[in-house]
Amino acid sequence: MIIRDLTPGDVGACTDIVCSHWDETAARRAHKQLSDKLARYYVADDNGIVGFCGAHRSVIMWRAWEISWIAVQDEARELGFGRRLMDHTLNSIARDHASMVMLMTEHPKFFQKFNFVEVADLDGFKLMILKLRNVSVVSPIPH
Repeated sequence: MIIRDLTPGDVGACTDIVCSHWDETAARRAHKQLSDKLARYYVADDNGIVGFCGAHRSVIMWRAWEISWIAVQDEARELGFGRRLMDHTLNSIARDHASMVMLMTEHPKFFQKFNFVEVADLDGFKLMILKLRNVSVVSPIPH
Protein backbone atom coordinates (compact mmCIF):
# COMPACT_ATOMS: atom_id res chain seq x y z
CA MET A 1 0.00 0.00 0.00
CA ILE A 2 1.23 3.47 -0.84
CA ILE A 3 0.01 6.95 -0.04
CA ARG A 4 0.35 9.19 -3.07
CA ASP A 5 -1.01 12.40 -4.57
CA LEU A 6 -4.48 12.19 -6.08
CA THR A 7 -4.54 12.11 -9.88
CA PRO A 8 -7.52 13.04 -12.09
CA GLY A 9 -8.03 9.33 -12.76
CA ASP A 10 -8.60 8.70 -9.02
CA VAL A 11 -11.55 11.08 -8.64
CA GLY A 12 -14.19 8.52 -9.65
CA ALA A 13 -13.00 5.94 -7.12
CA CYS A 14 -12.94 8.59 -4.38
CA THR A 15 -16.46 9.79 -5.15
CA ASP A 16 -17.64 6.15 -5.11
CA ILE A 17 -16.26 5.84 -1.57
CA VAL A 18 -18.09 9.03 -0.55
CA CYS A 19 -21.33 7.79 -2.09
CA SER A 20 -21.05 4.49 -0.19
CA HIS A 21 -20.78 6.37 3.13
CA TRP A 22 -23.11 9.31 2.50
CA ASP A 23 -25.20 9.98 -0.62
CA GLU A 24 -25.17 11.28 -4.20
CA THR A 25 -25.26 14.90 -3.03
CA ALA A 26 -22.12 14.40 -0.94
CA ALA A 27 -20.48 12.55 -3.85
CA ARG A 28 -21.16 15.48 -6.22
CA ARG A 29 -19.72 17.91 -3.65
CA ALA A 30 -16.66 15.68 -3.23
CA HIS A 31 -16.19 15.44 -7.00
CA LYS A 32 -16.12 19.24 -7.26
CA GLN A 33 -13.75 19.61 -4.29
CA LEU A 34 -11.42 16.87 -5.53
CA SER A 35 -10.86 18.97 -8.64
CA ASP A 36 -9.71 22.00 -6.62
CA LYS A 37 -6.12 22.64 -7.70
CA LEU A 38 -5.37 24.62 -4.51
CA ALA A 39 -6.30 21.75 -2.18
CA ARG A 40 -4.10 18.79 -1.30
CA TYR A 41 -5.57 15.33 -1.77
CA TYR A 42 -3.88 12.01 -1.16
CA VAL A 43 -5.04 8.48 -1.85
CA ALA A 44 -4.30 5.13 -0.25
CA ASP A 45 -3.55 2.84 -3.17
CA ASP A 46 -3.56 -0.88 -2.41
CA ASN A 47 -3.89 -2.26 -5.96
CA GLY A 48 -6.77 0.22 -6.26
CA ILE A 49 -8.00 3.23 -4.31
CA VAL A 50 -9.14 2.20 -0.82
CA GLY A 51 -9.30 5.67 0.73
CA PHE A 52 -8.45 9.33 0.42
CA CYS A 53 -7.84 12.42 2.52
CA GLY A 54 -7.83 16.06 1.59
CA ALA A 55 -7.07 19.45 3.07
CA HIS A 56 -7.16 23.05 1.99
CA ARG A 57 -6.06 26.38 3.40
CA SER A 58 -8.68 28.03 5.55
CA VAL A 59 -10.20 31.23 4.26
CA ILE A 60 -10.72 32.54 7.80
CA MET A 61 -7.22 32.40 9.25
CA TRP A 62 -3.67 32.70 7.95
CA ARG A 63 -1.66 29.48 8.36
CA ALA A 64 -4.76 27.49 9.23
CA TRP A 65 -5.86 24.46 7.22
CA GLU A 66 -9.07 22.46 7.10
CA ILE A 67 -9.41 18.73 6.60
CA SER A 68 -12.13 18.57 3.98
CA TRP A 69 -12.43 14.79 3.48
CA ILE A 70 -11.17 11.53 4.85
CA ALA A 71 -12.89 8.36 3.78
CA VAL A 72 -11.94 4.69 3.52
CA GLN A 73 -13.82 1.81 1.91
CA ASP A 74 -15.81 -0.23 4.42
CA GLU A 75 -13.81 -3.41 3.75
CA ALA A 76 -10.55 -1.51 4.31
CA ARG A 77 -11.48 -0.03 7.70
CA GLU A 78 -9.47 -0.92 10.79
CA LEU A 79 -6.45 -1.78 8.61
CA GLY A 80 -4.52 1.46 9.19
CA PHE A 81 -5.34 3.19 5.89
CA GLY A 82 -7.13 6.12 7.57
CA ARG A 83 -4.28 6.60 10.05
CA ARG A 84 -1.67 6.59 7.30
CA LEU A 85 -3.69 9.04 5.20
CA MET A 86 -4.09 11.43 8.15
CA ASP A 87 -0.41 11.15 9.09
CA HIS A 88 0.62 11.93 5.52
CA THR A 89 -1.80 14.85 5.21
CA LEU A 90 -0.85 16.37 8.58
CA ASN A 91 2.88 16.04 7.81
CA SER A 92 2.34 17.80 4.47
CA ILE A 93 0.44 20.62 6.18
CA ALA A 94 3.08 20.97 8.93
CA ARG A 95 5.88 21.28 6.33
CA ASP A 96 3.96 24.27 4.98
CA HIS A 97 4.31 26.06 8.36
CA ALA A 98 0.66 25.65 9.32
CA SER A 99 -0.32 26.77 12.81
CA MET A 100 -3.63 24.98 13.15
CA VAL A 101 -5.80 22.34 11.46
CA MET A 102 -9.60 22.35 11.77
CA LEU A 103 -12.29 19.86 10.87
CA MET A 104 -15.91 18.93 11.43
CA THR A 105 -16.84 15.33 12.21
CA GLU A 106 -19.43 12.99 13.64
CA HIS A 107 -16.59 10.65 14.68
CA PRO A 108 -14.32 12.55 17.08
CA LYS A 109 -12.60 9.49 18.58
CA PHE A 110 -10.65 8.84 15.37
CA PHE A 111 -9.29 12.40 15.34
CA GLN A 112 -8.47 12.42 19.05
CA LYS A 113 -5.76 9.85 18.17
CA PHE A 114 -4.02 12.71 16.35
CA ASN A 115 -4.45 15.13 19.29
CA PHE A 116 -7.38 17.02 17.79
CA VAL A 117 -9.46 18.69 20.52
CA GLU A 118 -13.20 19.27 20.38
CA VAL A 119 -14.05 22.96 20.68
CA ALA A 120 -17.76 23.02 19.75
CA ASP A 121 -20.76 20.80 19.05
CA LEU A 122 -22.80 22.03 16.11
CA ASP A 123 -25.95 19.92 15.74
CA GLY A 124 -24.07 16.67 16.38
CA PHE A 125 -21.01 17.61 14.35
CA LYS A 126 -17.90 18.26 16.39
CA LEU A 127 -15.66 21.17 15.49
CA MET A 128 -12.14 20.02 16.30
CA ILE A 129 -8.75 21.71 16.12
CA LEU A 130 -5.15 20.58 16.21
CA LYS A 131 -2.58 23.17 17.18
CA LEU A 132 0.68 22.62 15.28
CA ARG A 133 2.36 25.78 16.51
CA ASN A 134 1.76 28.14 19.38
CA VAL A 135 -1.58 29.86 18.68
CA SER A 136 -4.25 31.19 21.00
CA VAL A 137 -7.73 29.79 20.79
CA VAL A 138 -10.25 31.92 22.66
CA SER A 139 -13.69 30.94 23.87
CA PRO A 140 -16.72 32.60 22.27
CA ILE A 141 -17.89 35.83 23.87
CA PRO A 142 -20.77 35.09 26.29
CA HIS A 143 -24.16 36.60 25.45
